[in-house]
Amino acid sequence: VTATGTGTVSITIDFNSGFVAYLNGREVLRKNLGAVNSYVYYDQQAYNLRNAGSNVTWTIGIASNLFVSGTNIFAVQTHAYTNASFAAAPGLSVSSATGDVVLVSPTNQWRYFIGTHEPSGGIVEGVNVPPGIRGLEWTLASFDTGDWPAGPGGIGFGDGDDATDVSNQMYNVSVSLYMRQA
Repeated sequence: VTATGTGTVSITIDFNSGFVAYLNGREVLRKNLGAVNSYVYYDQQAYNLRNAGSNVTWTIGIASNLFVSGTNIFAVQTHAYTNASFAAAPGLSVSSATGDVVLVSPTNQWRYFIGTHEPSGGIVEGVNVPPGIRGLEWTLASFDTGDWPAGPGGIGFGDGDDATDVSNQMYNVSVSLYMRQA
C-alpha cells in the first residue's frame, strides 16, 4: 500500500467500551470518549458500556489522505466503562479494486502501555489538540516504545479470549490501555 493510493482505509476493532484511533498522530476515529480531538485522560472511563465479543468496522478515508511515505504509526487508546473487564483488538486494512490488504491484524504483536498515568507525560486541556502537542507524543513515529511490553492482540482480561492477559496489571487499577504498531 502506498501513501498515494486511492484505496479505502478501514478500522476493525473489538473493544470494551471506548477508544480513540490515530494514524501518524492524527485522530481518525473515536467512540464513547467525548468530542472529536478532545483530550482523553488516562483515568477517564468510557461514556457508555459496550460489551466486547464482536468486531465493528468503520471506513475512515482514502489511503492518500491518511498515510505518509515511509513508516506509518497506528495507535489506539482504549478505555473501559468499568475496570472489571477489558478488551482491545484493533485492525487496519485497505480495500481497492484489486482486493483487501490487511496492514495491521488484531492478532499482531503490539507495544502496549497500561494507563496508570499518561503515556508520554504532560497534560493538555481543551479541544482541537494538534499532533505532537504534549500528551499525544506516543502516537508519533518519533516516540520510543522500547520500554513498553509487547504482546499479541487482543489484549485484555475478564472475557476469556485474550491472547495477552493483563488482569494482574489492570483489574481494579486502570481503565485504559494504549497500544501502537508501526
